[in-house]
Amino acid sequence: MATNIDKGLYAAPEGLEALAVAEPDIEIEIEDPESVKIGVDGLEIELEKAPETEDDFDANLAEYLDEGSLQELANELTGDFDSDISSRKDWIQTYVDGLELLGLKIEERAEPWEGACGVYHPILSEALVKFQVGSLTGAYRDWETDRKSTRLNSSHSRASRMPSSA
Repeated sequence: MATNIDKGLYAAPEGLEALAVAEPDIEIEIEDPESVKIGVDGLEIELEKAPETEDDFDANLAEYLDEGSLQELANELTGDFDSDISSRKDWIQTYVDGLELLGLKIEERAEPWEGACGVYHPILSEALVKFQVGSLTGAYRDWETDRKSTRLNSSHSRASRMPSSA
């Protein structure tokens, strides 16, 4: 029977001492929150806050580019857009054909308001018809039951009104 299972679970991996390499000391000097100096093995890095400029971070970059660069970007963008549409043409056609085979019809509507849903689907129509048939059948069944019970009650009341021959 194994008795050393717990030892294997909690023991540190062997050979880590051989992998340990002496790391150089890192010196960090903070003069103020705006300026930080980091020194590693003779290399010194100084981080300072950039001077504020008039330009906003979210400025419109098109205002800083010349017309040639803007035209080149526009041509590249429209070309990429056209190639994307043409590469998806077969997929889009398959999608449209599938919707047509399912019987889904989409119409642009302005009634009862602009942009109202204009999607028609035969399964929804079928569900409505089945519901209507079920509710009519239930209503007819109730009416038939009431009619029969009325007929029974009326014949029973007539029988009770008839004089008995004694």
